[in-house]
This record gives sequence, C-alpha cells and structure tokens, in this order.
Amino acid sequence: MIPWPETTWSAEGRFAGRTPVSLTDKGRQQAADWAAELSGMGLGSLLSSGDSASVETAEVMDAVSVVKRRVETELIEVDLGLWDGLSAAEVKRRYPKIYKLWQQDPKSVCPPEGEEIMDARERLRKVLGKILKRLGDRAAGIIVGPLAFVLLRSLIEATEASDLRFETPDQPLTYRPLVYGATITKGSVELVPARMGSE
Repeated sequence: MIPWPETTWSAEGRFAGRTPVSLTDKGRQQAADWAAELSGMGLGSLLSSGDSASVETAEVMDAVSVVKRRVETELIEVDLGLWDGLSAAEVKRRYPKIYKLWQQDPKSVCPPEGEEIMDARERLRKVLGKILKRLGDRAAGIIVGPLAFVLLRSLIEATEASDLRFETPDQPLTYRPLVYGATITKGSVELVPARMGSE
C-alpha cells in the first residue's frame, strides 16, 4: 500500500482531497526510492484511482521498475468538500466545531459538502475485496491519497472505526494476505514488515 509522496499541497500543510495536485521534486524522488525498495518484491501491477497525484506516482515508479498500471476509480481519495486546499489552521478557524470533532472522533465527521468518512471506508472496503479476489497471490502496489491510506489500513489491520487517527503516512506499508478472497477479517493479513527496511 503506497501513499502519495509529497505533493505541492502537502508540502504547504494543506488538505488535498479530489482537487488535482502535483508531486514536488521531493515527492518524485520519494516515489523513485520506493520503487527501488519494492522492486525485489515482484510487484506485477500498480493500482491507482486515476487522480493526478496517484497517476504521477505510478509513472515515476514505473520508470524505475516496469510494471503494469491499472486504474481503480473507487480508490479515489476521500472527498473533502470545502476543506479541500485549506490548511488545518484555516479549517479550525472556519469550522471550529467540526474540526474539534475531527480531532476527537473522525469517523462521525463529514467535511462540509464532502464525503462521510464511514461512507468512504465502506467504498474502500468493497474495492479492496474486489482487488484481493482478482489478484489472488500476486503482488501489487495500491497507490492512494492520505485519508484513503488511513482508511484502507484500518480495514486491513481490522482496527475499530472508533480508533481512526488521520496521521499522514510517510512511506509504503507491505501486507501479506493470509486468506485470499473478498473478505478481510482480523488475522487474515499480516504486516511484513511494519515499515520498509525494518526487521
């Protein structure tokens, strides 16, 4: 599972949902480094939602380690509505009550004119099941935005929705399904390793 590397908006501390954003030079280098690190895992494909940051990440990684690229539109980042492009400070100032709830209980939040967090989680659960069923035991990289990454991680690791914490991921996480198919349950995957390059 591969997060967006640094984008022009994340470098500025701005929320990025579905507005097209580009990778920074640092982000492109991160993607190239990740491709080199993952090259020994035998990735057969890179899956992304087709959004600009995911596509650019896939292009950079493909240039380093040639793989098939496939678009899965349901992997698209959470729709942040009116929060898109704002910094955390701006969101806190403009939407103080919702922002406070976002910090305390993000699963119950819907950014103004955006997507319900739990609706996004269910959307991602369905597409993840389809992907795992189709892949079987073949290795693939799934490139997603930061909030989609957090939600997919919570599904794969079978953590409770009440434990969601939206912390920006800084590198890929590698999982091995222990039971192949459309159902993700506690104990059906393992993290290998918890962080790339760790024991």
